[in-house]
Amino acid sequence: MSVSGLYGVLTYTLGQRTREIGIRMALGATSSAVVRMVMTQSARLAGIGAAIGLAVALGVMAVLSHLITLQNVSVLDGGAFAASLALVAVATALAAYGPARRATRVDPSETLRAEG
Repeated sequence: MSVSGLYGVLTYTLGQRTREIGIRMALGATSSAVVRMVMTQSARLAGIGAAIGLAVALGVMAVLSHLITLQNVSVLDGGAFAASLALVAVATALAAYGPARRATRVDPSETLRAEG
């Protein structure tokens, strides 16, 4: 559920930045530089969110491990945490790359005229 929310937020946010990307392109930025900038900013946001989420999840799991005593079962599953972080990274990359490439393919003068 968090991956779909992340995808939606990043896609919406990047859609709102079309004018900014048009200005950058009009001032001479290359499409690869703009895509790299968007990917870096998106990865930074997702990394901060993942770190906070991981810290909260580990805290909750530590509390639950004291409340729930299961024999030979660990509440803290490193594989599950690693898989969720990988899923967030892939979702971030997909959510950021598509709209960034789409925005760089638009003619900067048309973008500035349409939203000006």
